[in-house]
Amino acid sequence: NPVGGGIELGYLAPKFNGCYYVNGQGGPSVLNKIVPHPIAGAGKRDMITYASYDFEHWTRAAVLSFTRTSVPPRLPADFEMHRGEQVHEGAYLWDRGNVLVGFYGQYHNETNDRRFATMDIGLVVSNDVVHMREPVPDFKLVSWHEEAETTGQLGVRLMPGGGIENIGDRTLHWYSTWEYPPRGEVRVATWQRDRLGYFSAVPRQTFAGPGLTDVAVDPHLVSCPLRASGPAASIYVNADGLSEHSFLKVEVLDTHFRPLPEYAADRCLPVVGSGLRQQVVWRGTKGLEAIGRPFRVRVNWGGLRPEDARLYAIYVG
Repeated sequence: NPVGGGIELGYLAPKFNGCYYVNGQGGPSVLNKIVPHPIAGAGKRDMITYASYDFEHWTRAAVLSFTRTSVPPRLPADFEMHRGEQVHEGAYLWDRGNVLVGFYGQYHNETNDRRFATMDIGLVVSNDVVHMREPVPDFKLVSWHEEAETTGQLGVRLMPGGGIENIGDRTLHWYSTWEYPPRGEVRVATWQRDRLGYFSAVPRQTFAGPGLTDVAVDPHLVSCPLRASGPAASIYVNADGLSEHSFLKVEVLDTHFRPLPEYAADRCLPVVGSGLRQQVVWRGTKGLEAIGRPFRVRVNWGGLRPEDARLYAIYVG
């Protein structure tokens, strides 16, 4: 912990735009509640972040990066520091290029006795290292119930570790537990590579009903502006559930959302095979050599059953 007081533990975030960041837990004690709750006595455990350009001189002010606590105008549920939904000890951030993926301690307690607290590992994302959000609020990436089933213990608290790696076709995360009495063992959770979450289309039947029978169903997503890593770069998708009846088509847009003719949807060969890295091909080209400026990627769901297709990641490189 290079910061010293004002933060509990902490994770060193990836260096971003030449600046170092460290995040960790602020509160519930006034000793490390550097960002106080607007209502005295209502403070809980929150995630805060400090910054430094030389790793020696750190900001005295901290950013409130992520909270699960009600703040005004929402009234606090109680004034008991160990009760409720909170954030424990920051988030370990994994740099994936245009997004940072974070694993954090998702704290729960129905009492004010922290011996009865439980903790899952939750998921946050960030685009600037400092401000974080949950793609799916309260989603449990790793549930403490799995630990309880294995050990027979109740009140298990999972603690994210400092290691997330892609090895072969698997994504692995090492973590530990906070227990009474402590055991200090290391666990590992694993998923298929980069498959921590996915996009899928809403079933067509959702749009059926009075006044909605003529609504066109056009399931798609559009990325933020991206850049190709070089003239030989291509686009790949990590997806499953694909077939001739449930496929993806990819097109490239300019930053103003206008299609680029060479990479239009009608020139894209449908991606019908599932895989961790399926290359997108347009008639006449595979690469992005014709693009010398920032662009956006649009992915379209197609077929008789578009809702079967799950898109986990898009790669440009």
